[in-house]
Amino acid sequence: MKPLYFFTWIFCFTSLFCTEPTFEWEKSPRGNQPKSNQLQPGPNIGMDPFSRFDAMRQKMQDIQMRLFQDPFFWRMPGNQTGLPPMSQVQIREMKDFLLVEVPVVAGENPDSYDFVVQGNFLSISKKEEQNVEEESSGHTRKMISFSQSTSALSLPVAVEPEFSRQNHKDKILITLKKL
Repeated sequence: MKPLYFFTWIFCFTSLFCTEPTFEWEKSPRGNQPKSNQLQPGPNIGMDPFSRFDAMRQKMQDIQMRLFQDPFFWRMPGNQTGLPPMSQVQIREMKDFLLVEVPVVAGENPDSYDFVVQGNFLSISKKEEQNVEEESSGHTRKMISFSQSTSALSLPVAVEPEFSRQNHKDKILITLKKL
């Protein structure tokens, strides 16, 4: 078989049997005719190639908004409220004592904060537990999520490990005795 005939035979075979499949609900576009499915590959001459861009972007935003509104995702690691920044923690030095004020976000339980003193470091931990119960189409879904965040604060002087703690509405007062 001559090479030219061989390549002609391959070209005919591929053009007949290796074409892009079209499904019964999709018509193959012809010329300027719009596609039934904008994501279907193939020519769409004279039409805007990104005509569905706004609709696809809106759909992605809707999906993100639904995820954001789902209580299960509120406590994921990137979305935790966590501890207040250490810049908001105030330290007052008195004669024999240090007074540390830790701000508490309104509505949070001050008992969820734990404190540990070692030398001149104060470790602040916040433990959270959240129960979410959803009911949809006869099924009940219960989710329990736990999270803990910890920060350490350097104190100006070394203090004793024992301390007193007072909970208030918007802050926790910790009194530490200097060594």
